[in-house]
Amino acid sequence: MYLGVKLGLYRALSGRGSLTAAELAAETGLDGWYVREWLQSQATGGLILVDDEELTTARFTLASGVQEVLVQETGPAYIGGLPLAAGAVGGVLPDLLEAFRTGAGVPYPAVRTRSRRRPGSGRARQPIPPIPLTLRIGSAYGPFSVRKPS
Repeated sequence: MYLGVKLGLYRALSGRGSLTAAELAAETGLDGWYVREWLQSQATGGLILVDDEELTTARFTLASGVQEVLVQETGPAYIGGLPLAAGAVGGVLPDLLEAFRTGAGVPYPAVRTRSRRRPGSGRARQPIPPIPLTLRIGSAYGPFSVRKPS
């Protein structure tokens, strides 16, 4: 979700409706291979619908509820800030954004080093305490929503 929110992929699909991977890549100025791989992962997760098994020619649309949850920033169901918060602790995500934009890879040493260090420090990450929220599948707001545990 981080990539979809940060790179405007959900918003582009929301604004244009059904797009091929190549059209979405052109619309967002991103690398076509990465966009197609992202679309496949989102389709597997149920956030995006695909009309054909052949991904190079298939058309992709947002699943019901995704626009309200990940695009409409002023809506009551919007949780698009959560992936961005998660990205704050994932130091390699900026490199992944650049890979999507340019088609370059993310070298393994960068992943290994940055995933274990806090950005800007040499200290190992401390354990993160659990967040007092849970995800509920199939909510009234679409495929998922956030609620406090019982």
